[in-house]
Amino acid sequence: MKVEGTVIEIGPLQSGVSKADKGWKMRTVVIEFEDGDYTKNLAVSFFNVDKLDGIKEGDEVEIECNVDSKKYNDRWFTNVGGWKIEVTREGSMAEAAEDTQEPPVYNEPQDENDLPF
Repeated sequence: MKVEGTVIEIGPLQSGVSKADKGWKMRTVVIEFEDGDYTKNLAVSFFNVDKLDGIKEGDEVEIECNVDSKKYNDRWFTNVGGWKIEVTREGSMAEAAEDTQEPPVYNEPQDENDLPF
């Protein structure tokens, strides 16, 4: 399955040890994408975290992933596992600048005739 969207969140690095006594690392990337008239979010898990080097929030990406569901204790669980991620357009510097700008300071008028505009 192939999905294109904008990275809105990169989760923290998670790690552990499997039952086979092998170490693993995982990181989740959340993208926002258009589906017809609706905007949706999709969380994709990557076990090969090296593929995420250089990926940052705001980047437009194309992700190739597998969708798999498993039944456990009469409940179904779905996993979206990414195996390839490619930046199609880097996030613009303007978006980053908007996040770091301080809000404008509004000074109260000194008297009734001092209009703020």
